[in-house]
This record gives sequence, structure tokens and C-alpha cells, in this order.
Amino acid sequence: MKHVILSACLFMACLSPTLGQTTKAPRSTFIDIGLGLDFSNFRDFGTSPLVYSGAPKHVHLNALSFNKEKDISYGASFNFGNYSSVVGDQVALAQVKTLALYYMHLFEIKAISSDKWNIKAGGQLNTTGNFRINPSLQNAQLGYEVFVNIMGSAKVTLDLSRESEQSKKFLFIKYTAKPRKRDLSYNLNVGIVNNNARNGYNYISQDAVLNDAGLFKGYEINSFSGFRMSSQLAYTSHLRSSNNAFRYAYSWDMYKSGEDINPFEMAHHTLSFAFLFSIK
Repeated sequence: MKHVILSACLFMACLSPTLGQTTKAPRSTFIDIGLGLDFSNFRDFGTSPLVYSGAPKHVHLNALSFNKEKDISYGASFNFGNYSSVVGDQVALAQVKTLALYYMHLFEIKAISSDKWNIKAGGQLNTTGNFRINPSLQNAQLGYEVFVNIMGSAKVTLDLSRESEQSKKFLFIKYTAKPRKRDLSYNLNVGIVNNNARNGYNYISQDAVLNDAGLFKGYEINSFSGFRMSSQLAYTSHLRSSNNAFRYAYSWDMYKSGEDINPFEMAHHTLSFAFLFSIK
């Protein structure tokens, strides 16, 4: 894994303010706590060609620090729940837990940004691990894999803030809309360096029967292998009484290992609600 870690360090070191001249403007800092549902599916050709689908629960905890010139975020998400695959009258069930850790650093591109539109670019380091139990596969029921991806990232933010009070009317009801800070953002990430650790699946291991099972015994590290892409569309609205905010988001994430014969592939479609606690 040394060359993988070195690649990650070199990539993050190359992220510099040359994308846009930065200033020491104060940054808003938040703790982002959210939950939601993850409508997802996966297929592991190493054990079965069946597609498993489910809607596991989603929770996340992130730290956000940003201003017009720079955007830094890092945190973790955890999805857990049941998946199923139905073929005729046969139902196969799988329990899956997915833990993802990430760090993202973006800089403003001043040449194409404006007062309303803020455009940033940079990179993200993402590590995701899956732990799966599928009793119907018997001695192949336990599956787990780790994906480490260095990704190029871009983010577009549209400022939708209401700067002053406005008198509005809905049907025959008149009301006053108070000033409020709001924005709509879209973040796209594309894998540049994709790595994973996967079972070689040359044969179904009997190590557990022989009391000789190791956590990663028989696993292979596949460097510069596979594909990953993710995105998030988010609407954020700040409270009038404080700088705290709430956020509605739709996130999409797809990753695939690069083996020719027995790849693993998974896709997530996550709807989440989060509360952002201002700490600065």
C-alpha cells in the first residue's frame, strides 16, 4: 500500500491556490450531522451474478469550513441494512454495512465565478469499506472489500439568499418573506487513482473450517484498478435566529473494482437531511 499512500500524499500536495488567488477572509465552520435512506444495489461476481437491492439507513458526521475562496470538508458516513435478490420464488438476503471516510479541499476559480455563482475545483481522498454477510452463500457468506480513491472534484454553488423583506401572496394569503441566507450546490467527483483490496476468489476458502482464517488472507491489492464517480445536489438554508442551517441533499456514488472476471460493483442513491451547527 506504500505507493497508494504516496500517490495520495502527492496528489493532495499538488492542490494549491493557483486555481484562484486566496485571501485570509474568515471561514464559516460547521458540524454537519445528518441521516437518511440509501437506496442502493450491489453485485459481486466473485460469488454470484445476482443483483442485491435495498434501502439501508444512512448517518453521517462531517466538519465543514468554507468561504468564497476555499472549501474544506472531511468526515464519515455509515450505511447499514438488509439487501435482497429475488429470482422466481427464491429470495436471497444479505446484511451490509458500509463505512466511508473522506477529505476534500477545493479552491475558487475566480475567472469564472461571480457574486451569484461560486465555482471551485480541487480534490478528494475517499476510503470506503463494505462488510457483507449472505447466509445463502454458505462458506462464501462473508465478504468485505476496501476501496481507496483519489478523486478530482468540482463544486458549483448558486447563492439564493433573500437580501431584504419581500411581500408575497399565495392564492389569497398575503405574507412577508424575511431575509434568509440560502444556496443550492452541486459537487462532482471523478476517480483519478482508483485502488481496492479484494478477495482473489481462486477458490472458496476452507480456512474457517481449519481454524486458520485471517482477516485478509487470500486478498489482493489492486492498484490503479477500477472506476469511481460520485456527486451531490444540496439545498442549504440558514436559520434567521442564528447561523445554524439545515440541508436537504441527494447524493449518488458508484464504484467498481477492475478485475476482468470477478469484479465487485455498487451504487448508492442517498436522500438525507442534515442540521449544520455553527461553531465559528
